[in-house]
Amino acid sequence: MALKLSYETPYGLTCADAYWRIKRCAVEIELSEDETPTKTYFVTGGIETFVSKADCESGKPPIGGGTYRMPLDMEATDMSNVVAESYKWLKTQPEFSSAVDA
Repeated sequence: MALKLSYETPYGLTCADAYWRIKRCAVEIELSEDETPTKTYFVTGGIETFVSKADCESGKPPIGGGTYRMPLDMEATDMSNVVAESYKWLKTQPEFSSAVDA
């Protein structure tokens, strides 16, 4: 599971079919400091960018990457696969709006 989306390196080179994969993710719980504390859930993770799927699978190093923080609705999210939910959510973000499943 991954995404395919164009990527421009910091050096100005464009990879038209870059391969974006989630490297890691974790569920975080924030507790408000209100009189009646409430819990807010998030998934945070790291994403790596490769020139291609073949480069990723052959062990070549990523050419970029970043992090994400997804709000998590514990009632509506399929907790059996938080990674799949993360990919769905990423595609709703402006920077990933033209991404397709890879």
